[in-house]
Amino acid sequence: MDGECRPPSPKRPRPSSTSSAAPTKTTMTTADEWKAKGNAALQSGDSTKAVEMYTRAIDADGSNHVYYSNRSAAYLKKGDAVNALDDAKSCLALNPSFSKGYGRKGAALHALRRYNDAIAAYEEGLEKFPGDRALTSGLESARRDKNGGTSAG
Repeated sequence: MDGECRPPSPKRPRPSSTSSAAPTKTTMTTADEWKAKGNAALQSGDSTKAVEMYTRAIDADGSNHVYYSNRSAAYLKKGDAVNALDDAKSCLALNPSFSKGYGRKGAALHALRRYNDAIAAYEEGLEKFPGDRALTSGLESARRDKNGGTSAG
């Protein structure tokens, strides 16, 4: 039952002594709480757990681009650039005005050694966010690796 996707069911009475129909913090973890758990896991180096927590955040609220961005970073840290790229694309589809999304996409493509595509992703981001340091750094790194480790571009 845990992995099934179903439409929300009507509110049922909860077995509790409170009369409130709203869920309490002990009965429901919010998407932001899952995100915070994912952030903590990623910070402690547990990228597998981070992916799990961000997935739960997405399951709770699939309209938040930041959850996809964070899970993309966790996938990349785990060495799973294919899923990192999928999440970067989802992030940008939800919010094309999020600079980190372009960085996530560029980093995933770079990890896949798709240097021309990585360069294009960073350049697309820089068109929208000129001078963004993370995008500029990613672009330089992708160009350097494309050229076999030299900085010529």
